[in-house]
Amino acid sequence: MKPPTPTSDYLSDLFARFRTYRLGTFGDSDYFDRPASDAQKRPPVFKLLHVDKNVLVQPGSSSVEQSPVMRTLARQKRHRHFASMRSSQALTQSVFGNLKVGKKLDCLLDLQDENGLNLFPIAASDACSLEHEIDYLGEAKRAQTSVDVMFIKGYRIAVECKLAEDKFGVCSRPDLKDDDPQYLTDFCDGSYTVQLNRAERCALTSKRIRYWEFVPQLTSWSADVDHVPCPLRPTYQIIRNLLAACVSPMPPATLDPPNGHVVVIFDDRNPAFRQGGQAHSALLATKTRLKDPSRLRKCSWQQIAAAMRRNPHLVWLTDALHLKYGF
Repeated sequence: MKPPTPTSDYLSDLFARFRTYRLGTFGDSDYFDRPASDAQKRPPVFKLLHVDKNVLVQPGSSSVEQSPVMRTLARQKRHRHFASMRSSQALTQSVFGNLKVGKKLDCLLDLQDENGLNLFPIAASDACSLEHEIDYLGEAKRAQTSVDVMFIKGYRIAVECKLAEDKFGVCSRPDLKDDDPQYLTDFCDGSYTVQLNRAERCALTSKRIRYWEFVPQLTSWSADVDHVPCPLRPTYQIIRNLLAACVSPMPPATLDPPNGHVVVIFDDRNPAFRQGGQAHSALLATKTRLKDPSRLRKCSWQQIAAAMRRNPHLVWLTDALHLKYGF
């Protein structure tokens, strides 16, 4: 049986909601790169000049009042497709940017995962950072792990936010083309084995990136044996988030003891996060190998919205999330 992916009905319904939201909220404005009549098979995309409108802000608020929310995410950190309504980053800023600026993150304190574990035991505005860069895993500056939302107050929570994605980010080394200048040194065939002229099983380890230094401490995957295929291939983004949360940033960076956890937020309607979906399978593959499975927790946007609805000051935001995303 072919595993479910976020295509057909799910994406069709989501994009239809976006188009309805576009017309109801913006009418015939010229904010978008195509007219409404010419965008039936894709989500609405804002023109660069109007891209800020993809972030939800309180109706009637002035640009001065909106500015602190916009500043929660530096413009240079916006993803390539931030202008699209399907952007999970724009959704993340809409929720966590407003909660941070409004000092309402405490509405998440009681949220629990399916095992009764608190998802956000620390949820203070001064501890919350969007697109937080990690500089203690040995990565080059341009390729540093960037966590969607990071809570840092002694204990750390790395939050990975998804919307319509069908999987987690994977290692790029197996995708290198033979005309890439790094091909002869960095290409990997998808297995954790010594290849080309490297002495290390992992191309990233040979570049002094520290993932495999900590992975055996965090999981049951050993660094000194071959793995075919490499277990980090489908779980790459999840593992990087786990290391961001659990490795101490204080030099020398260590994993003794792990002092954080990861929360993955997803759209409960997305079939990729249901049993048999790629994203669900990657989460399961990681969690079953973690020495402490509580380090990886998950939560739906629907749960987040329900928690926010209990705060009367957030009615406008939950109404907007429902209109735009259907949460």
